[in-house]
Amino acid sequence: MTEPSNTSTTRAARTGPILAGMMVVLVAAAGIAFAATRPAKTVAAVAAAPQGGCANVTASGLGWAVRDGKAGAGAMPSDTDIVLIRYRGTLTNGTEFDKSDQAVFPVAQVVPGFSEGLKLMKRGGAYKLCIPPALGYGASAAGPIPANSTLLFDVDLVDFKSMAEIDAMQRGEAAK
Repeated sequence: MTEPSNTSTTRAARTGPILAGMMVVLVAAAGIAFAATRPAKTVAAVAAAPQGGCANVTASGLGWAVRDGKAGAGAMPSDTDIVLIRYRGTLTNGTEFDKSDQAVFPVAQVVPGFSEGLKLMKRGGAYKLCIPPALGYGASAAGPIPANSTLLFDVDLVDFKSMAEIDAMQRGEAAK
């Protein structure tokens, strides 16, 4: 789901430990107790719904919908934030290509449609994202994802933090 990095190895060396530390901090801070994964909707039910189950469409073409009435509350993440999410990604034919119960991502370092969708969400929200090929991997195949695929995601935004918050948390832990 992440895009290939165009940054230098210096940045990778600097952000790798930060992201690893951030995952530990977010998981511990959130006190995560995930419920069992809900059964997936049938392919026919998703195909029958507008935009693959996404009732709203942004100007860029990203489809989205609040799932199970869980809009979340408070602020929404920005490009400079790191999110802790639970997600399941499928193709329009129902094939699951990715899933995680505890994933940490920099908002700006995922495919454009996923980044845009994360910035629509509020903490505690459960959303459906319908990412057209132009906002996903486009004409390129990516692992199990064929070229020109529409991506469907069920995403739960557990928490998010800014890099400044993460840095402060790490400094506080180092002082103990």
